[in-house]
Amino acid sequence: MADLSSYEPLSEKIAAVNGSILILVGLTSSTSENLVIVQKAEETLKHLEDNVENVKQMAENGRLQPLLKHLVEGNFLVLLILKSIFQE
Repeated sequence: MADLSSYEPLSEKIAAVNGSILILVGLTSSTSENLVIVQKAEETLKHLEDNVENVKQMAENGRLQPLLKHLVEGNFLVLLILKSIFQE
């Protein structure tokens, strides 16, 4: 899935699956002995970070690094979008 998520139309479909971001965040924070699964989940989440709605879902599930990155490095439009999303 990590390789597929690098292609934007497929990353949108992955993120649209109900609970997909929650599962990926859970995998990255697990103490799984299978490091390949953890690394692939991490890579997939990295590809999904470009979408502000995905960043919101990641933050809601305890993955705050993408939100902080957008707040620090993001342009004004990204900040306005994030603000509007969290005010809903």
